[in-house]
Amino acid sequence: LSSLPATTELVFIEQITLRENAVALRSVGPSANVQRFQKKERGELEAWIRDRFAYYDSTASRESVARIGSLVGSDIRLLDQEIKKLALYAGDREISQSDINLMVPDSRDANIFEAIDAVFARRPAVALRLLYILLSGGETIHGVLRMLSRQVRLLILTIDLRAQLVSQEEIGKRIGLTNSWALDKTIRQSSNFNIQQLANIHRRLLAADLAIKKGEMDDRLAVEILVAQLSAA
Repeated sequence: LSSLPATTELVFIEQITLRENAVALRSVGPSANVQRFQKKERGELEAWIRDRFAYYDSTASRESVARIGSLVGSDIRLLDQEIKKLALYAGDREISQSDINLMVPDSRDANIFEAIDAVFARRPAVALRLLYILLSGGETIHGVLRMLSRQVRLLILTIDLRAQLVSQEEIGKRIGLTNSWALDKTIRQSSNFNIQQLANIHRRLLAADLAIKKGEMDDRLAVEILVAQLSAA
């Protein structure tokens, strides 16, 4: 480090908080300049989102601000990209939740989570509405069934890993979820179900998919019947 040219700035990025007397800091000498960037919590994050919409001469409803924050998380750079995209899309009008459902990619995952919650809360009308939002956004019936099946499998794996007292970070690695919001939601959702319930859902999803592929049932009708059956289970 002592041989670095005066024109060079060397930056180290750490994911952990270093103590003032940490060996890593002492080793680089008094020239080290430590800057901490703390993760924004919900209230602070939503205030930042509102300010960022204003920066792009746009406005969003309170519900829309909360939704984009829950979808994208605290990744400020990604949030800025999504906010700018929404501002350009909406123009002079206020940004709504339907705009976010259409424009923010992770909205698909959010609707899947909410649809599963609605099914187990015995609210088939809500579940169908969320699934039809996915369909209106260009997703196919087979794609919807595939996403539902994937989420059910993730929930089964999560329940099993939690029973083994595996940490949340390790669960994310093992089931392949790198998005912190999706991982948090999956872990919370897994607390509401047991493996038998989820295995039953998975069998019904496979049966519906097979019936559609064989031409035994209209695809939309198959999904409507599936949701009704699961909501009554």
